[in-house]
Amino acid sequence: MKLNLKTKLIFIYIFTIALLLLINLLIVNHYTKQIYIEHEDEELVESMELCQNIYLDEIQLQNFNQLDIEMKDFNFQVQYENGKVVYSSPKIKTKKLSLKYNNVYPFFYNKKWSDGKEYRFYLDKKNISGIDIYFVTYISLTDELEFINEITVIIALLFIVSCIIIVLISVFFVNRAFTPVEKIINNISETTITNLDQKLKIESNNDILEKLFETYNYMRKRLGISFTSIKQFISDFSHEIKNPLSVIKSGIELTMKQPYIKEKEINVLQRTINEVDSINRMINEMLLLTRADADSLVLNLKKIKIKEIVEFVSDIGRIMVSEKQIEFKTENKIKNIQINIDEQKIKQIFINLLNNAVEYTQQGNITVMFQKNSDQLIFTVSDTGIGISPEELEKIFQRFYRVDKIRARENKHFGLGLSIVKTLVELHNGTISVKSEINKGTSIKISIPFF
Repeated sequence: MKLNLKTKLIFIYIFTIALLLLINLLIVNHYTKQIYIEHEDEELVESMELCQNIYLDEIQLQNFNQLDIEMKDFNFQVQYENGKVVYSSPKIKTKKLSLKYNNVYPFFYNKKWSDGKEYRFYLDKKNISGIDIYFVTYISLTDELEFINEITVIIALLFIVSCIIIVLISVFFVNRAFTPVEKIINNISETTITNLDQKLKIESNNDILEKLFETYNYMRKRLGISFTSIKQFISDFSHEIKNPLSVIKSGIELTMKQPYIKEKEINVLQRTINEVDSINRMINEMLLLTRADADSLVLNLKKIKIKEIVEFVSDIGRIMVSEKQIEFKTENKIKNIQINIDEQKIKQIFINLLNNAVEYTQQGNITVMFQKNSDQLIFTVSDTGIGISPEELEKIFQRFYRVDKIRARENKHFGLGLSIVKTLVELHNGTISVKSEINKGTSIKISIPFF
């Protein structure tokens, strides 16, 4: 699963802080135990020195029978090298300690007994009157280590709570950091040619984000100027070229009426008039799309009986297929209701769709179906023509795109028809979709909501 940048930053932030807290937890646990052991070692050394001094003093005074060394938490025992117990403190009178010997004395070591408890031993060796005597004192570590472990569990729980808090803080700060960027993204998604002059308000104290906002606003300004220039050029060019084209067409038509013009020349002049008409049609289509881009194309809504649209489509469809071996039919599944639409623009939609269907269907049939659901009118134009490949389906609404470029050029099609259809459908707040298979045909479905 691909994560977005915001989620990645949140995870990185959480992982980094959680790792630092975990390391801190381990360090605290380790050094807490170490400090405790060092403290106990100091206590063991002090108790050993005290016990040795008492023991040796009593031996010198020959008070061995009266010797009684007892401390609250520490136990003390004296052994010969052969393991014979010489003296034990009262609590361990009946216990012989199994000692761990070493080459260097004194030294510390830990050992677990059968009771499951862990003890810390301090062992020392002294030579008295030529005899090696081992002195050992020890203390239980279990209670204190259990306490340390309880503290560790509490710290671990605090670690988990901290991680949850970190998650919430991370989400908050990352969202806050990305708010200006998301504002730009939302603004871009809402940008049209008509609102390029609107500046995005800078709401950040971050110099980088301020620079980003300034650059973005400057880009919008430049785009606005460019689009305005393009629209003005297209509009001026279209109007300027229409007049000479009208003069050319009128001149040709006047020339064709002259008695000295031969039939062959009339055919040439007629083809010229057809070219002029094609150019005029392209100019009108470009002007329509330009007005749509500028949001100056408005709907002239009025109540129209669906029956009138069906009759218009039926008449224009039969005229278009009259010179081909194509069966044309309409299927009306809507009762004679009235709909609030722009009649001329809806008719333009059907003319363009039927032009395409007739153009790319050599034989077979073309069907226009009228349906409705609870809140939409549905028009479907289906043919049994050459079809459109999946690769080209995504491009057919692009301006000047033609599926069959050779046939389109021969029939003076400029690739603007479906672009105009899509524009007019969206102007009615409708949707358009296409299904097609090569050599089987194409079906274009239009849904327009009731106004």
